[in-house]
Amino acid sequence: MDNRAIGVFDSGLGGLSCVPALKKKLPGERIIYFGDTGRAPYGSRTVENIIDLTVQVSGFLVGQGCKAIVLACDTMSCVAYDALCEIFPDTAIIGIVDPACEELALRHKDRRIGVVATKATVASGAYPDRIAAIDPSVKVFAQAVPDFVPMIEAGRTGPEDMDPVVRRNLDAFVA
Repeated sequence: MDNRAIGVFDSGLGGLSCVPALKKKLPGERIIYFGDTGRAPYGSRTVENIIDLTVQVSGFLVGQGCKAIVLACDTMSCVAYDALCEIFPDTAIIGIVDPACEELALRHKDRRIGVVATKATVASGAYPDRIAAIDPSVKVFAQAVPDFVPMIEAGRTGPEDMDPVVRRNLDAFVA
């Protein structure tokens, strides 16, 4: 058995939601969580900067002996996944976008999906491209909402905080 840890990495704290699911599925595994809150959010940065930051932290996790790295962030999964696989070929790199796209494409009955994400995630085209590869009949609408990440990271998720942001940013989905 490989006793090395699994690294879970997010640009902030949202990726902590992955840890209980991992512990449930893999109860004997050690998990190292790295939330890069000092440099969050990643989603408004350039592609080059996102890759650079992701490589830096992934290199740290590999240096800690991690056998796998879970990219618990849409932006990193969309923008830096391929680079990480190339740079760290002996480490399993697991993104969260492909499983999400599979689930959405195969189970969404309306054939219309709205994706709310960071600017970098939307600009990557990852969700529409990957969902179309699974089921071309599904129409994907993607909207960048940069206000969400700082609010969620600050724990401001109640309706009094989120409703105005939702109304201001998601009119495109209604039209």
